[in-house]
Amino acid sequence: PTYGQAVERRDQLVKDWQTEFPKVVKKLENSFDELMVIYQLPEELRKRLRTNNTIERVNQEIRRRDRVIRIFPNDLSVLRLMGALLIEQNEKWAAGPRYLNMTVYHGIEKDDNSEEAGMLKLVK
Repeated sequence: PTYGQAVERRDQLVKDWQTEFPKVVKKLENSFDELMVIYQLPEELRKRLRTNNTIERVNQEIRRRDRVIRIFPNDLSVLRLMGALLIEQNEKWAAGPRYLNMTVYHGIEKDDNSEEAGMLKLVK
C-alpha cells in the first residue's frame, strides 16, 4: 500500500471504531505519523524492512542451539554461547550478500573521478 492508502484506512478505522474504542483510536491518531515512517523510505528498502524476519531468524537459531544443550552450567555459559552466535551472525551479514542496500537510502554513489576509487559522494 501507499501512504495515501494508509491514511484512507486510518480514516475509515477511526470512523468505524471511534465510539466503541475511543482510547485506541486516539492513540492511533496521535502516533500515526510515527507508525508511517516506513513510507519515507525508498520502495526497495520498504520490502525488506516491513517485517522482522531477519531478527526472527536469528532468534530461531538461538532457540535451536539452546534446545541442543538444554542445561547450562551457569549464566555466563549462556552468555558466551549466545554472544558467539551473534558474532558469527554479524560476520555472515558483513561478508555475505547485502540484504539491505543502504546506498539507495543515503543517495550515495561511487565517485569515479576522485583520486580514491572507493570514495563516495552524495547525489543531489
